[in-house]
Amino acid sequence: MQARFARLFLIAAVAALPLTQSLQASAASPDVRAEEKENSELGKLMGQINKHLKSLKKNIEDAAQKDSNVKDFNGIAELADKCKAHAPETAKTDEEKKTYADMLGQMAATAKDGAKAAGAGDVEGAKKAYEALKKGKADGHKKFIPADK
Repeated sequence: MQARFARLFLIAAVAALPLTQSLQASAASPDVRAEEKENSELGKLMGQINKHLKSLKKNIEDAAQKDSNVKDFNGIAELADKCKAHAPETAKTDEEKKTYADMLGQMAATAKDGAKAAGAGDVEGAKKAYEALKKGKADGHKKFIPADK
């Protein structure tokens, strides 16, 4: 009886092997896409913006971190300006590329406003700028990143 069970178990394991390999391959594909995205110049710049946003998320309410917050806001403004030269592949028409550049221009302006507010110790103003940056990021992703990615 035990031998019969062992044989059935082995047969089931061998039969399931192609399925598990297929699942592993499909699970790896988003990582490959993420790696390709991060290797592009735009991906690298956006990754740096994201690091500044994460830092702001941690420190935005702490007035003692105003120097760090000013640095993060200024970093976002500088990087957003650099990103304008690297339209995403999904922005195919001149109008879409202009919209993309305009969105990044607004992001840079908002970040500069946030730097001024943080530098002046205006925590509420800095928080408003941070929230506007998060919304701008979400709007940009909705417009320029396809749903399947």
